[in-house]
Amino acid sequence: GSGVYSRFVKDNVVDRFYILIAGKFFGKGLSPLKGVSGLSIDSPVEINIEKTKRIGKDILIEGVPFQLEKR
Repeated sequence: GSGVYSRFVKDNVVDRFYILIAGKFFGKGLSPLKGVSGLSIDSPVEINIEKTKRIGKDILIEGVPFQLEKR
């Protein structure tokens, strides 16, 4: 889970993010990028949002990391 996602982000091999926002809370969760050091409000992983789509009550966000666009 978060270890694999973190490694992909650290190694700069992510070419697209798919983020699903569901209107449900399950209690305390884990960050999908827990293993990426240096992430903070001042130093986030930023994405360029290309599409959003409503799927029932949920929202799917599709985007490209900014660092990929700079290549």
